[in-house]
Amino acid sequence: MILKVILIKFNLKRVAFSVFFVAMLFIATSVCYCATLDDLLSKSSINKGDARKIQELYNNIKQFDVDDSTVMRVIGNAIRSKVETKHILRILVLISKAEVEEIPTEALMNKILEGFAKKAPPDIIIEKATAKVLGLKNAKAILNYLKLKGYETDQPKMVVNILSIYIAKGWDPSDLKREIVIKGLSHKEFNELAIFLKQK
Repeated sequence: MILKVILIKFNLKRVAFSVFFVAMLFIATSVCYCATLDDLLSKSSINKGDARKIQELYNNIKQFDVDDSTVMRVIGNAIRSKVETKHILRILVLISKAEVEEIPTEALMNKILEGFAKKAPPDIIIEKATAKVLGLKNAKAILNYLKLKGYETDQPKMVVNILSIYIAKGWDPSDLKREIVIKGLSHKEFNELAIFLKQK
């Protein structure tokens, strides 16, 4: 019991550190986005036709429950990094589709911002973001499966994010589902999940 408490506290510290890292990443990759998207586009070299496409995708994303400031960071960093318009559009399409499919876009946008912070080429940023979307989709499917098995959570987005990290580390989704059910949340491998996921 004492060991379990220690492990949970340790994992809480890991979660807290991850949150701190993301916050620092936002600061490092941000410029002042007090300006509107129109201001950003007007000061860029993007032509009016492409600017209109970006605006349309941005407006579509805003219809969902998404952090507008994070979307603006993504667009602003793309413009500041002189990313070609076709890549900006592909990134926004990824975010928009993720919202439609009810996939946690905060984790996706953090992955994109991480790419900009590392000055990765646009193709690599999109490749990593696409892989993140797939991981989040698989993670959401795992959560839906676990719900059928009697698990519940009041923080589904957090659970999906954690499950996607397991997948990114090499877990096969089918194996992950089976192992969670067989070993249970008390198993040391799933201590971080146990904080946000419970069994009835």
